[in-house]
Amino acid sequence: MGVGGTPPYRIRYQSAKAKIGCKNMYLLSGNFLQQYSSALFGLVGTVLGAALSMLSAWLLRRREYNLRLWETLLDKRIKAHENAIAIAMEMRMTECLGGVIATGKVRRIPRVLVSKETFELWSFQLNNERSLGSTWLAIDVTRELNFLRDYIINLHLKIADIPSECYPIVGELICDDFIDLSASIEKLAVRFFKKGLWRLHISDVEQWHKYQKSETLRRLSSTRLAKHSDEIRNFASHPDAISE
Repeated sequence: MGVGGTPPYRIRYQSAKAKIGCKNMYLLSGNFLQQYSSALFGLVGTVLGAALSMLSAWLLRRREYNLRLWETLLDKRIKAHENAIAIAMEMRMTECLGGVIATGKVRRIPRVLVSKETFELWSFQLNNERSLGSTWLAIDVTRELNFLRDYIINLHLKIADIPSECYPIVGELICDDFIDLSASIEKLAVRFFKKGLWRLHISDVEQWHKYQKSETLRRLSSTRLAKHSDEIRNFASHPDAISE
């Protein structure tokens, strides 16, 4: 007797039957693969093709989104720097007073200083409508425009009590300041178009948006406005000095 009371011939029979079953299953699976292989490969190809199509469509949409985003950012950056150049051009515009000074240069004044009304309107637009500290500007342009703002604030404080007819005289004294500032702003803005135009990132808002205080004070002290400060202040207390 075999294990558990099973006759040996029964054990051999069951073992042979199991082997035959396994062989039949192997033959059946082989026949199945042979018969349906083309269908299986077609199904796998369809699934892979659909997956690749979805991936390609997603990559294409992402690329189009990035292009639209890049185009939007680029447009805003271009407009911001064009605005900075426009400010520089306005500062450079002058009016001739007639005659020449001792150095042989033609007497001229910034157009924005032909009268008190003209200057106040321009300075108001500069500080409230032009958005000097635009996020889209290169950091060096932002710093130079903020220095311009400091200069204009100082100028406004010095000439606020001066009669309008004295503004052209003040303008003649500080004309070179306007020309120098406009040239530096334009130079930095143009440098953006040459070197920074194709950079997608904007200026880091954590970077200091103004020059160091010591640098600002040093530059302000070297301006014609600072040089002629006492003379300009004299126009407020002695407006008749204009005719002297």
